[in-house]
Amino acid sequence: MNTKRSGYLETFFLLLIVAVLGIFLFWPTFELALFGDDWGALWNYQLLITNSTNPIKHFFSLYGAQDILMGTLSKMFGYDGTGYYILSFLLRMFAAFSLYPLIIYFTKNKLAAFISTLVFALTYVGLEATNWVFNMNVYLAIALMNFSIYFLLISRIPLSLLSFGLAYIVAPSRVTFLILIVFVIDFIWGIKNKKFNFVLKRQMLFFLVFIFARFTGNYGIGYFSNLIQKNFLLGMYNIQFLKRIFITLGSLIIPENFLSNRELGLLGIG
Repeated sequence: MNTKRSGYLETFFLLLIVAVLGIFLFWPTFELALFGDDWGALWNYQLLITNSTNPIKHFFSLYGAQDILMGTLSKMFGYDGTGYYILSFLLRMFAAFSLYPLIIYFTKNKLAAFISTLVFALTYVGLEATNWVFNMNVYLAIALMNFSIYFLLISRIPLSLLSFGLAYIVAPSRVTFLILIVFVIDFIWGIKNKKFNFVLKRQMLFFLVFIFARFTGNYGIGYFSNLIQKNFLLGMYNIQFLKRIFITLGSLIIPENFLSNRELGLLGIG
């Protein structure tokens, strides 16, 4: 019992360190003002109210969740950016913390989990979701995606399905490939445990949730899925589709301003 309690305390203090460092690092962002597309989301919310549009129908649209979130926050904080950026920071920490149990599952190493959480929380990865505060819902979607995968791995299927569905509702344009990730992980688990038929049956549940999300409009039809439709579904094959994927993955590692456009061109990624 004491060992279990000490393990919880150790995890608590490790995450507390991440949170404290995060507050120190992100404190200047709490003084930022709303700008650009933040106002666009607020304008969309005002149109929703003015035109008496069905809020549920709008919520289940591509950017409905973030419009309604921003509009709801405007009722609480007005148009002072501090409240928005503090909530964005809290959601970023929540997304970072959601990595901890997932990395523990894969590595059985608390240090690896701590470093992974620290890197996500404190580096520039995903920083545009802080800068463009209306994208704060992406942090929540990341957390839900991580929980969906984690609960799937430990066979808590109802919780995995719930997290999976909510991720598509919260930020549909950012979780386009979640259905594929879940299938691949489950497929590998099925082969390893020789329960492939069982995996196919429970994947049908995820597919049904995915279909529901698709036909309510809550489906990741962002940049990549438009390319998929153009290049594959319509038979218009174009190597630019693959090129853009590698550029996007590379931008997660190398900051955009680290190399000049000429150097990027020489590397074949410009």
